[in-house]
Amino acid sequence: MELLAEPLPEPWRSSRWAAFAAEVAAEVEHDADSWDARAQALIGTMQHREDPDWWLVLAVDWKDGHEAVLQADALARTHGVVDAYEWKGDAPPRVHDVLADFADWAHDRGLRWTWWEQDADAYYGFLLRPERVAAFDRLAAAAGLHA
Repeated sequence: MELLAEPLPEPWRSSRWAAFAAEVAAEVEHDADSWDARAQALIGTMQHREDPDWWLVLAVDWKDGHEAVLQADALARTHGVVDAYEWKGDAPPRVHDVLADFADWAHDRGLRWTWWEQDADAYYGFLLRPERVAAFDRLAAAAGLHA
């Protein structure tokens, strides 16, 4: 949790852990063994924003390419990227194509797009510093999140 919240200023950064714990408790109440419940708790925590100027997770419907562009740009700005992400491909943008392009764009700016697709109806993912990807993968596996 702290790893994903690193780009946030205090007190929002430290508030994410308490929010995640509350989300997990609510989500796993009915199915304690469900990785999906824990994964949804993580997504929910990262989407909850006290301040509209930060964005920690991209969560977009599989057919909303325009929203993928907007969220990708907001995610990059939260991570301190000053130039805007813009879709320059064919219109209308398809989500998968936007995210593949965004992964390359983010890489060129020193960030790593980490896919976290959970179902066929939506795409999820995070931006991380490259040196933090292995730590994220280990923590997600240890928490049963199957990143």
